[in-house]
Amino acid sequence: MAAPDETMMNAERRGGKLIGFAVRFGVTVGLLWLLAANVDLEAVGKTFAEASPGWIVATLVLAFTQPVLGSGRWRIVCRQLGKPLHFLMLLRFTLIGVFFNQCLPSTVGGDAVRIWLVRRAGFRLAGAVNSVLIDRLIALAALALLSITTLPALFARVADPIARNGVMIGLGAIAGGFVLIVVIDRLFTLPARFRLSDAIAKLAGGVRDVLFKLRPATAVIGMSLGIHLITITMMTALAIGLGVPVGFLDCLVLVPPVILASVVPISLAGWGVREGAMVAAFGFIGVAAHEALALSVAFGLVIMLTGGPGGVLWMMAGTDAQPEPKA
Repeated sequence: MAAPDETMMNAERRGGKLIGFAVRFGVTVGLLWLLAANVDLEAVGKTFAEASPGWIVATLVLAFTQPVLGSGRWRIVCRQLGKPLHFLMLLRFTLIGVFFNQCLPSTVGGDAVRIWLVRRAGFRLAGAVNSVLIDRLIALAALALLSITTLPALFARVADPIARNGVMIGLGAIAGGFVLIVVIDRLFTLPARFRLSDAIAKLAGGVRDVLFKLRPATAVIGMSLGIHLITITMMTALAIGLGVPVGFLDCLVLVPPVILASVVPISLAGWGVREGAMVAAFGFIGVAAHEALALSVAFGLVIMLTGGPGGVLWMMAGTDAQPEPKA
């Protein structure tokens, strides 16, 4: 039987999760309601009605290549952390994570599920947490890198100083935060009695183990950029299928800042934030609000569909796993 203090702590955690979920749900509903009130929904429906099924299917096929690349990146991270796992196992875990992230409006996120799964696969808790955190950090850093390299083209399309400054501040914060994570254990030393000190040192050391070695760094950065370029290609294909007048270069420039905005964890699976950012970003190049909203919603629905197999795997398969045999 749990001690009273432990029971109270568990209740507080559950309460905190429910409050967080309620806030994110409220933000999602509020942003979508605001968009619905200011965008011609009849025109959005007409855009969907005139969509080309072939391009939608092509986009869905592209979407299923992303978990494959993501699992390959995660496998390299796990190997560098000293616990190599089978690729197919990590692909299963990744698909299950997509299912929890995109298809379930719950307090349990896909990353938390991935941590639990690799913990069951043999990782210590700290290693499981770090494997997922480092995987996420690399993906975010690669997206920021892509955004930085396309800044000149972005500024050629977007003259608004507020939008420009917002992008620069966001990219600066990501770059500064990433550098701080890499060197934080070298800059600050917490007393050994604090468990947080060891956790921070292990996270920073894990990032360096992956990114400060040429072969793993080249592989994970290349895979991350590949995933983001697939996202941009998906958006381009959806635009063609929906008849939205944008090309690949437009998406290459405008989509990364939109995705960066939707990564901020203030809504459910980025819904609402992504749509608002899409309408604003594509509005700078003359795309009508209803077309940008239709494009964003179509993209979100495609990503939700990729979570379907993860739900099936979650219900069918066990979570027992074996380490990858050493060479």
